[in-house]
Amino acid sequence: MKLTLTHDEMNSYCSELHDSNAAFKSDYPADSFERQPVHTVYGGANLFKAGFAAKLGEVALKTLDTYAPNYLVFGRVLGLPGSETLPTNPIYQESLTRALESNPEQVRGVKPAAWLAYTVFNRVLKKLQTEPIEDNRIDFEDGYGNRPDDEEDGHAVAAADEVARGMRENLLSPFIGIRIKTFSDECKVRSIRTLDIFLTRLAEKTGGKLPQNFIVTLPKVVTATQVSTCARILENLEARLGFAKDSLRMEIMIETTQSIINYRGGKHGAAAGRCCWWPLPLGDFRNLRLHGLVQHHGGTPESYSSGLRFCPPCVAGQPRRNRHHHQRRCDHQHADRTPQGCQGRSADRPADGRESRRRACCLEAALR
Repeated sequence: MKLTLTHDEMNSYCSELHDSNAAFKSDYPADSFERQPVHTVYGGANLFKAGFAAKLGEVALKTLDTYAPNYLVFGRVLGLPGSETLPTNPIYQESLTRALESNPEQVRGVKPAAWLAYTVFNRVLKKLQTEPIEDNRIDFEDGYGNRPDDEEDGHAVAAADEVARGMRENLLSPFIGIRIKTFSDECKVRSIRTLDIFLTRLAEKTGGKLPQNFIVTLPKVVTATQVSTCARILENLEARLGFAKDSLRMEIMIETTQSIINYRGGKHGAAAGRCCWWPLPLGDFRNLRLHGLVQHHGGTPESYSSGLRFCPPCVAGQPRRNRHHHQRRCDHQHADRTPQGCQGRSADRPADGRESRRRACCLEAALR
């Protein structure tokens, strides 16, 4: 077969493509085969206890028992396919339940709606009984607010003690971590101090061991240096506290357009391999759309994930405030407290800290 390109030219072109493809594969190593949590629960650090996950599971089970005590009510409440055909006569209900308990696959072919409601209900029930929370973040940011240094120091120590107890007694969720404050000028000292206190105390209590799937969440990122500095802090603490190499991992919470990309490029490389997730709260996804960073073409927000992990738009079970200004802001202020390690307040934030206190009160009520 006659060719125009020489063998050397072909090798040169293929070599260029090989180098480019190798660089791409290095930056985009495809989806991880590791388990990823389907949700993350953020709760104020002042409220965290080792049995936090089980306690919220108990609350959820009580709610389920109140409003959907069996699979028939459950199917109708959720409007599962064919739920309108589910029997309401107690005699028929009892007969159907016995058939499902003895041979669910046989019932599936005859009454698919009943099989679906029965199967989903029992899976939900089992999930709430065994693993109600997949990922838990001990929050020193939005769900916690700004407090005097002595108070936050004490909560950092107490949270570490509870995590250590949870490790001993196997009480923790499969994924767990802490969310520190942003690395803005107003909060950087307080944020690093909290991280240091928590990890130092945890190392003392556990002999240099971390919980399985432990994550440090860095919020409101606006510069690559914030990410690289966090990575260097984790590397330093990891070595000095005796944690296993590369065990202190981080995630960058996507709340600003700059946390994804700016005119100099993105942030992921700045994490030096420690960044495992980029959680994107759906409320902030809407804000990114307003800034034009992502375009909406219909369908669900999940279609834009592309490596991002979407989080429910809530903290401690309460709606997040819609936010458009991120750079010079430091969470909720308390009218009766003067923040020491985290100074300053943006004009778009309330001065009385009602939102932060409301979230804390709602979570505290749920845990009673």
